[in-house]
Formats: sequence, structure tokens, C-alpha cells
Amino acid sequence: MSLIYQHARQTNIWLGHRTPEVENSFGAIKEARKLFPSLSAFELKGTVESIQKGTGLDFSRILGHLSRTFDWIPVSALLQRPWFRRKWVLQEVVMSENAVLLCGDDKLSWAILEDLMIYIRGFQLTIISENADSNPNVGAGSGNINAMATARHRKGGQPVFDLLTRAREFQCTDPRDHLYALLGMASDITEGPNRITPDYNITSDQVYRQLAAWCATVKGSLEFLSCGYEHILDERSFPSWVPDISKPNRETILSPRMHYCASRQTAPRLMLSQDQSTLTLGGIVIDELEVLGQPFTYASTRFPPVVAGTDRPGINYSTDHYLDQMAWSKQMMQECLAIASDLPGRTMSSERFEQFWRTMLWDLDGNMESPSAETGAIFKKLLLDLSTIFDDHDKEWGKSFIFTSQAIEPLFTAFYEDRRFSSTANGHLGCVPKRARLGDKLCIFHGGKTPYFIRPCENGQYQYIGICYLHGFMHGEALDLGIEIQDIALV
Repeated sequence: MSLIYQHARQTNIWLGHRTPEVENSFGAIKEARKLFPSLSAFELKGTVESIQKGTGLDFSRILGHLSRTFDWIPVSALLQRPWFRRKWVLQEVVMSENAVLLCGDDKLSWAILEDLMIYIRGFQLTIISENADSNPNVGAGSGNINAMATARHRKGGQPVFDLLTRAREFQCTDPRDHLYALLGMASDITEGPNRITPDYNITSDQVYRQLAAWCATVKGSLEFLSCGYEHILDERSFPSWVPDISKPNRETILSPRMHYCASRQTAPRLMLSQDQSTLTLGGIVIDELEVLGQPFTYASTRFPPVVAGTDRPGINYSTDHYLDQMAWSKQMMQECLAIASDLPGRTMSSERFEQFWRTMLWDLDGNMESPSAETGAIFKKLLLDLSTIFDDHDKEWGKSFIFTSQAIEPLFTAFYEDRRFSSTANGHLGCVPKRARLGDKLCIFHGGKTPYFIRPCENGQYQYIGICYLHGFMHGEALDLGIEIQDIALV
């Protein structure tokens, strides 16, 4: 089918009949798209500030218009249509030169919808996310549009694990299709004598094991350990090192833009048992988990009473939900500070504080580069602001807080969803998977980009837990410790 889409002059995509709840959704999308630069979102380069300067547009004014006067209800209803969540539809968009959406008699170029969603996400406009609060299908639909757009504009062939990472939130009825629906777009797994082709005579467990084994033995890569899916620990028929690609999980995702090289340029040293149940990797065990914080999963927290919709000087707490989030952020930061403290009274030396804030941000800024010292100063101010968030402040304080939180929180939330802050037996700070336990081991696998968590089990073997950030060990430093490489058997 992918070849048909690739060579078609136009691909018509049927979204269903035009019902009252989606009336004028296409018209609303077209009008909203006109507010942004005429160039495709993929053609614009630079920061929000530089793009505003180059185009003469005021994105804050656009946001105000879209938030206050624009009717997003039919658009939200459209994004709830099942098409936007089906994995098989990816190829309709990705492989087509000219895709056109049809809803009843209405038509809309896919490029218009794609550009609008990219601009909304790129400029951190919250219109879609606000609608997603009441219906998660809205958020899933808009997020999947961005995933399809990114895959569509990727020039050349696309490795299967890149597609798997982008397609994590798409759904399918047959669990085997989580892989098979992507094969027509993949450039690597369908080539050569060891290629994988659809086989509906085997189980989904066998399909996923075949995928991981192909990646390890044919491609010679460990990316199956960090592609954004669950690794099952409690099912003996399913090895812990095999990702269950029917269950997306942000704990184990590693973006290609994260330029870590924990094992430097070493090649994987691996051996797969004949029954594909045990994967043995060469590596070194460097530390053990000793202190573990709570998962970074938002949960309602008690906060000082305030009437919903009222203002405090400097900040407009428009909803109890926002105030609750601030209370949760404050509590979470206090816990992390307590774990990281190396001096009496829960304080830190300047060296330790730098380790702390860099760990909190995975040592990455918005451009996926190591942050400057200025970012550390902003982070320190955010901590101070959060400590007094419920005190009375003037408007200037409020403006300053908004600037500080907008500079830091997107970096933090990008890497910490469903993870935990931690400290090791040797005092190293890290960000670890939610399911990590005290006593889990940290290791470096040859050929791996990050440190990994493993859990000792019987017969000297281990279960695979997930990737982590461990400050001071993300760029090959562990290889200088003089620890002898050993065979680590994962079951």
C-alpha cells in the first residue's frame, strides 16, 4: 500500500460524515492558519523571538485572539475522530505527496492542518491542551498530527525505531500491527536476508522478540532498550529486555537529539541465546541505587485555600488546578533538594548545587546542548520563587516568576515524566525509571548511549529496568574507572 500512496497524485482521506459537532471545523482551521506565517512551519528556522522579528507577527496577540474569540469546539470535535489515532493511517499521510482530508463534502489540504498544529505546538500555545483536559482524545489527535508531520518531512528512508518512537500514541486492533503497520515506511528492517515481513501465524510476543533480536544481532544496536515502550518484568514468557511495543512508556525513551555517549564509541558486545530468551551484553556495573524519590507524576496536593477565579497580586490563579500544580511543584522540588543535599540543614555546596540542577534538566537546554551557568542561576531563582509562591507579591514579582518558570519548567517536564530523582551508594545524583527499586544496579553497556538500570535475580542474571541520567557518567567517564568488563545476562 505504501507504494500506491507514494505514486498517487492525490490521496483522499475520509474522516467520516460532516455531523453538527464538526460543522465549520475545516473553515476554522483555515482561518486560524492565516494568522501565522505563510511559509510552512518546517521552513522556518530560529527561535520564537527571531521568527517574530523576521515576520513582523506578534504571537502573543495571535494567542490572545485564538484563545478569546476563536471557536475551537468544532476543531476539538474533529480531533476526536478515530482516524487521528489509528496506526495504519500513518502511511496515508507520510507516503503521500498530496494528502486531502474529506469530511462529508468538505475538503481540507493536510498541509494546512499540519502547519497549524506545528505552529501551535512550536510556539507553546495552549489552546489544544486546554481542550484536551476534558477529553484526552483531543490531545492524542493533535499530538499524532505532529508525529505524522515530522515523519512526513523526514527526507530519505526512516529507520523502524524512529517510526516506533513517533508512533507510540497510535492504536491498532491487532497488537502485531504495532510493528507491521510501519514496515511500509521503514528503510532498514525490510531490506536484506534478515528482513522482517508480516507473519500473522506467530504471536505478538514472538513479533516483539523478533524485532529486538533483529536490532541487536543484525543492526548491532541497543536502541530497542530506549525506544519509549514498556519492558515487562512479571511475565516469564516475555524477556525483560524485549520492549512491549503495544505499551508506550516515557520512562524508556531516548531522543536521537540527546547527544549522550556513556560508552563512548565502543561497539556492542552481545550474544543471544538460541531460544531468544537471554541476551548477554558486555558492560561494567558502576553503582547501586540507595535513595529514591517519589515518581514525578502530577497528583493533587493540598494548597492554601483560595476562591477559584480570584487574583493574587502579580499572578492570576485562574483555576484551582493551576494553584494545585504550583503546590505540587513546590513539594516535589523540596523532596529533590533533600535527596541532593550534602551539608547539614538540607543545604548544598556550590559544586553539589550545580550537579543538582544539571541532573534535574538532564544537562540539556532547549537546543539539546549542555546549559550555560546562566541557566543554573535561573533555576536557583525558580527554587526561591516556588518557596514563597503562596506569599503576597507585587505584579513585578509575578512577571519575573512567569519568565523564570517558562524558562525552566518546559526543560524539566520534558525529561521527568514518570521518573524519579535519586542518589546512589557513591553519592551520584540521577533521574531513574519510576519502577526502579533500592538495590538496583547501574551499569554501562558497551555500545550504549546512557547508563542503564538492571535488577539482580537468580543464577547471577538480571532483569532490565530502563535508561537513566546519572550525572558525571553520560560521556564515557565510567570507562576510566578501571572496572573490568563482564558479561551481563538479561532475562
